[in-house]
Amino acid sequence: MYKALIDRDSLVDPMVLSDYEILSTYEEKWEGDEPEVLHISKVIIPEGKVSGLIKILSSHGLQEGWFALVWNYSSAIVVFKDRVFTLQNKKPWNEAELSEIMEYGKKNEIDKKYFLNMRSVMDTW
Repeated sequence: MYKALIDRDSLVDPMVLSDYEILSTYEEKWEGDEPEVLHISKVIIPEGKVSGLIKILSSHGLQEGWFALVWNYSSAIVVFKDRVFTLQNKKPWNEAELSEIMEYGKKNEIDKKYFLNMRSVMDTW
């Protein structure tokens, strides 16, 4: 089983999540950012469906300038439109892997604070 945090506003079509179990959706505030309020869905993804969801998100499901976070006990997958990164799910993150993700995010105008916050949101799942 995988868990995912996906901002509903990041999706080209929010119905892409209709085949998955959405545990809840909550608001996360990032003052001064656009948008200031994110609508994050906590999603459960069966092992056999995770590659399909990642393919959809990375090919046409996510809007430019957004990412989704998918993880299980051994790996964390950061999905962008057109690119997917896999990190070892360990504390602390592998600095080289995280740095590569933050650099790619910067090219897509995503502040590094969102990537630095990934562990916190995973731990408070």
